[in-house]
Amino acid sequence: MSSQAAVYSSLQALENVGLVREILLEAGISRYDANIAPHHHFRCNTCGEIDLQKLGSRLQVDSYEVTVHGRCDRCKEL
Repeated sequence: MSSQAAVYSSLQALENVGLVREILLEAGISRYDANIAPHHHFRCNTCGEIDLQKLGSRLQVDSYEVTVHGRCDRCKEL
């Protein structure tokens, strides 16, 4: 069992060396992503599902940060 402080300290160390990046999809909640290549995030406003593959692109992108909010397939009919 690890303490929460040890987990966040480890995540910060991984971020410092470029192995993960912090993602802020909603206020006050940090998530960490091991995919450090440029990509988007989709977050369903109804159930909170996060999906990295909902949008596609054939562009060569150097860098960007986009968060798409909406409703996922499961929730769009609600």
